[in-house]
Amino acid sequence: MKTRGERARAMRLLAGLTGKEAAKYLNTNESYLLRMERGEVGMRDRWVDRLARVYNCRPSDIDPQFVDPDEKKVLATYRSLTTKLKPHADLLLRQLKGEPPPKLTPGATDEGTVEHILLAISHMVHELTKKVKDENGDGDPPKP
Repeated sequence: MKTRGERARAMRLLAGLTGKEAAKYLNTNESYLLRMERGEVGMRDRWVDRLARVYNCRPSDIDPQFVDPDEKKVLATYRSLTTKLKPHADLLLRQLKGEPPPKLTPGATDEGTVEHILLAISHMVHELTKKVKDENGDGDPPKP
């Protein structure tokens, strides 16, 4: 099994960067970067995240066990939801993946209730997702 450093080096090479070029983008020196790749110095999660950004890959490409701090926050928030709210959160997540929302029918939920507001947000998320896909023409998220 490859180490974090070996996978980081592979991602750097796939990105077409020399150690010197990558070090410049990372605002560090080449020696330190190469020592991380060789495993001579530790590679903390913040480095995994920085390397992934520069190499245009996912942090999990460098460390399969890596969990993005933002993903941890989302998961913690989801887990803290009440049983009543989880189906609405699931609905929003499906919309973010591009699935169409259920029809917003008058009277199905009382206006101003949490359910009504979440369903309305679900429709807005769906429309925004469609707009991004239309602007890109390929359904992928916008390129940085």
